[in-house]
Amino acid sequence: MRTEEIVIKHINSFNPVVSHYNLKHTPNRRFLPPDLTIKYIWQDFCNLQKISYDLYRRIFEKQNIGFKKPSQDECAQCLKHKVHIIRQCDASSCKICCQFENHKKSYTEARQHYENDSNQEVMQDEKVYAVDMQKVLLLPKMSTKESFFVSRLVVFNETFASLHKDGNICVMWHEAIRGRSATDVASAYYNVIKNSDNVTKKFTFWVDNCSGQNKNWTLYSAFATFVNCEWGPEEITLKYFEPGHSFMAADSVHGRISTEMKKHPNIYDFEQLLKIIEQSSKKTKCLPINNFDFFLFEDGSKQIKSNNIPLLEKIKLAQFRKGCRHLIYKECHNETVFQEVEFLKKKVDLKFLIHPFVEPLGLNSEKRETILKKLVPSFKDERKKLFWQFLPSNDNSKDL
Repeated sequence: MRTEEIVIKHINSFNPVVSHYNLKHTPNRRFLPPDLTIKYIWQDFCNLQKISYDLYRRIFEKQNIGFKKPSQDECAQCLKHKVHIIRQCDASSCKICCQFENHKKSYTEARQHYENDSNQEVMQDEKVYAVDMQKVLLLPKMSTKESFFVSRLVVFNETFASLHKDGNICVMWHEAIRGRSATDVASAYYNVIKNSDNVTKKFTFWVDNCSGQNKNWTLYSAFATFVNCEWGPEEITLKYFEPGHSFMAADSVHGRISTEMKKHPNIYDFEQLLKIIEQSSKKTKCLPINNFDFFLFEDGSKQIKSNNIPLLEKIKLAQFRKGCRHLIYKECHNETVFQEVEFLKKKVDLKFLIHPFVEPLGLNSEKRETILKKLVPSFKDERKKLFWQFLPSNDNSKDL
């Protein structure tokens, strides 16, 4: 085996994982915990085989691996234009320059509307949230070298950060319960809305353009269901940031959580993690959900090409109203008039879009056994071991 192959195998032994951001944001990029460094990994390799740091680093950098979540404000289109304007061109006729001007107009409008929603008073029956999923959290979090070589439990935190006086809600689950598909994320919204007080009639959610989570027909079908249920609100509105310019209140919540987690070198189970997250801010509360809180929401939309349904990428605002099956939308935040389209198939009965999951997804059996064998025995608190011993497993589950 060549040296490069041996190094790559060693790097992969630290189990780099894919971020929750889809490939549109970070093509094929994987991430390692931020408390690791290339130097640390190189030193570990040198215990097995001597190699220069420069050579190891060059091989590492070819693997497209980072140590933190990708910055949402590293805008590819802005960077492309920044490089482009070095050359001489006629901005009025240049395709790249024109695309950038449209992009700039869109992100400026979105940011202005977000600031307006943050600063203006809302009615008692309205709630406004900035929603984002935190970067991958792994359990157990341990200071031992052994833990870096074990594929650990992936934990999801869909954060609903209030833009006003309401508290922040962290909807929490892990991969042994469900994953992060469109229907799983729709279930997170469902639980926030369903657990809200009876006074709230209107919800507004500011989100990024991640199609797998916030902009898809499954989520839109789910929202049409929510508003048309007896318990549902009068109105749900999704407002979208421009790609690459989606810094929001949820990022600040995640920053405080990360700071609090650094104070705890060892986090052994899910319950301990929930407590630490709530310690990060008096305004932040966790809403842990289990398999009975997840529903198999279906895509009830028509075929796009034949029914004048807008392309998802063009939608800047999507709204759903009680007593209406239509998608009400804008393609520009500054538009004063809404557009409206009947996006659901006529045969779709909204009451039957919700199917609850009875069984948890289950953690990959081999992964669970490895954690139980290599990490759990070192726990000093016997109660912390119980979480892992009773964690549901499944031979067919993929290792995230």
